[in-house]
Amino acid sequence: MMNDVKIDDDLTYEHLMDPIIMDSIDVGIVLIDPKKHHIIDINEYGASLIGLSKNDIIGKRCHHFICPALEGKCPVTDLGQTIDRAERVLLTNNHGAIPIHKTVKYINIKGNTFLLESFVDIRELKKRTEDRQRLLHIIEQSPMSIVITDQFANIEYVNTFFTKVTGYTADEVRGKNPKILQSGYHSESYYKDMWATLLSGKIWRGELCNKKKNQEYYWESASILPIMNTNGEITQFVGVKDDISDRKYIELKLVRAKELAEHANRLKTEFVSNMSHEIRTPLHAIMGMIELLLSTQMNEKQLKYIRMLQDSSGSLLTLVNDILDFSKIEANTIVLDYGEFNLKFLLKELVELEQINAQKKHLNIMMNIQPDVPILLIGDSKRLRQIFVNLLNNAVKFTEKGYISIRLFVVNMDKTQCTLGCEVKDTGIGIPIERSGTLFQLFSQVDSSISRKYGGIGLGLVITKKLIELMGGTISVESSEGNGTTFHFTVVLTQSVKI
Repeated sequence: MMNDVKIDDDLTYEHLMDPIIMDSIDVGIVLIDPKKHHIIDINEYGASLIGLSKNDIIGKRCHHFICPALEGKCPVTDLGQTIDRAERVLLTNNHGAIPIHKTVKYINIKGNTFLLESFVDIRELKKRTEDRQRLLHIIEQSPMSIVITDQFANIEYVNTFFTKVTGYTADEVRGKNPKILQSGYHSESYYKDMWATLLSGKIWRGELCNKKKNQEYYWESASILPIMNTNGEITQFVGVKDDISDRKYIELKLVRAKELAEHANRLKTEFVSNMSHEIRTPLHAIMGMIELLLSTQMNEKQLKYIRMLQDSSGSLLTLVNDILDFSKIEANTIVLDYGEFNLKFLLKELVELEQINAQKKHLNIMMNIQPDVPILLIGDSKRLRQIFVNLLNNAVKFTEKGYISIRLFVVNMDKTQCTLGCEVKDTGIGIPIERSGTLFQLFSQVDSSISRKYGGIGLGLVITKKLIELMGGTISVESSEGNGTTFHFTVVLTQSVKI
């Protein structure tokens, strides 16, 4: 065909192709002499890509601009192909290289044979392709399972990590529904809620217990999102899932361990409570016999022994009561018993009883009730009494000289409720500032020597704090070593209204 090439000298671009049409196309079009490979003509778009005018391009060999690496080896004229479609480069005037996709073939125009070469700029296409390849590489290297399905939830793509976690190959799951992974752990409503979220166009986040190909269970933290087109229609679903099996199994073990610990604690609390009741029964009998013995004739030595026995049994009863109360606190079974009481009578009785022990140390207990404090109140007088007893016992125990004072005042009062402020102050041994924060902790005392000298196991203040909190109040301590101690606390009580 090349031997029949004929080009008339008077043929021009206008004779061969319509320049208006050719220059309106965003595709480079070049007309080439198939024998000499000279460019006969080029449209405006093609010239603009090269960066030269048409006059500067016409007459030059096509290999100056197109396919420079293949010069002298044109697939059509030299290698005998009837058509060549391939990705090549276009050399520009500024020595740049533009990737193009070109098509070249013989064409006959008005009895003359030419090479017609068309090409398109594929820079943007290559960039998008490279971006997609880069994204695909990232997805393939991701340490998370990625699943893409069509709008009907049929799997179209899974990444490498998915196959590593599940044991399924990409071919085995392609076209399948992700429900092949379901383990049966979740209820049907769980998946219904998930799909309701997805079909409403929202992202679903949650945890899934799934099953691998080998039937082994595993846990995933999943985010599944619907992909929509410009019309708002769902076209695909993308799932990104993180394998959290190790963390989940640890959590499950911790939950199980917590349940076992709580069960053991309940058994311990029940045992302590039962034992405390069992101990109190014979202890009350012992204390009753002591009272009877004290009413009989005894010599001084016998009386001394009985008094010692009475003190010891009283201490033991206090300890047993504290243990019983603490077991109730642990079990959260303390219930306040509300009733009307006279605050002045309650405190007067307490002071008179405690004064017996205070007088042995030549201590004086003073009481100051502000005039605006209501006398008739509604609350748990037994537990309020217990609070004062614990604080007064401590004050007397740790004070060798000086005094103990009780002060009551109103912090806040409305039509029905009264927030009562209370202070119990002593001039005793005091507490080091750095140790005051441990006073309300379980089995806590300032130091071990205190326990050896004064007795007690550190439950009293723990119980006191809990009772005050049950009454809607707070407690704090102000003290320093050698300068006495002041306990501040509040309780919320109801005023008694007489009609």
